[in-house]
Amino acid sequence: MSSPAFQFYVRDWIMSTRTLSPEARGVHIDLLAYSWDYDGIPSDFRAISSLVLLTPTKFRRVWMELSDRWPEAENGLLRNPRQERQRAELLALREKRAAAGRARAAAAAAANGASK
Repeated sequence: MSSPAFQFYVRDWIMSTRTLSPEARGVHIDLLAYSWDYDGIPSDFRAISSLVLLTPTKFRRVWMELSDRWPEAENGLLRNPRQERQRAELLALREKRAAAGRARAAAAAAANGASK
């Protein structure tokens, strides 16, 4: 199950996008949102330009600023490495909490069984 939200670290965003044009920053946050929800963005240039509602000509200029932030993953989708680290941390935390919940439930079941 995918989380409906991701952490947005304001200082990291400001510092990592300072050299981008305002248009590239807007496209980048849209791509991050899409990538979070769909586990990556398509590698097809026209498909990406369609996602952000820009003509391929206009998108080409913006993509020149962003393409190094979106390397291709094993499955052919483009993924942002920073976001993927965050996704992995969230999944690890979710599994840790689930394991703790299972352990508590097992302990409670054992205690209930022992008290009978």
